[in-house]
Amino acid sequence: MTNYGELSYLIDAIIAYDLERSRCKQPQQINLSEKMQIINDKIIDKYLPCLSGDRQI
Repeated sequence: MTNYGELSYLIDAIIAYDLERSRCKQPQQINLSEKMQIINDKIIDKYLPCLSGDRQI
């Protein structure tokens, strides 16, 4: 029975690690797209201010 308990613990640890890893990957992908949107907005503001919706001319 000891081997079964150790195997069960190992499987639980692997599942927990995989869930944590997938949970940590998602915010990074969202943050990357948010950073790209901020960069795109800055480029539009700098080079094409007439297309920027935030500015009033």
